[in-house]
Amino acid sequence: MAFMHSVYEKIMALIVKALSFDASWLSPLLMLMGCIAQKRASKACFRELGRVGIGLGLVLLALHLLVEMWQPLGSAQMPSAIIIALLHDQAGHDLLSILISDPIFDVLLTAAVTFAAHSIGSKHPHPPSRWKDLLADNIGPRHHL
Repeated sequence: MAFMHSVYEKIMALIVKALSFDASWLSPLLMLMGCIAQKRASKACFRELGRVGIGLGLVLLALHLLVEMWQPLGSAQMPSAIIIALLHDQAGHDLLSILISDPIFDVLLTAAVTFAAHSIGSKHPHPPSRWKDLLADNIGPRHHL
């Protein structure tokens, strides 16, 4: 058991190390190499590796853009002011303690926000009257409910 714990710690340390360096230069390189492999390879396995390279490049690009987008908010004073105001209010303090301590509530809140965001972009002008209609629209016609 101690051996597995040690291996787990080493793997996590390697993942943290890998994610801590700036990989923004790697994104265009992976996409370029992926496109070249996709277009020029004669074997299917090399074309598939090209697709993998393009996909990894796009993921790294998206992560880099997300970090750049959220960086100004990290130094902003407003979020900390909101949290301090919530801590001084009893209802806000209770809400923050629920958000921090209960992972099931976090999952339910995330599911509700995802459902609401999905419903806004739905092809129906009004929400479906039955769950069966909603599931049929999202799962598709190949699954009969």
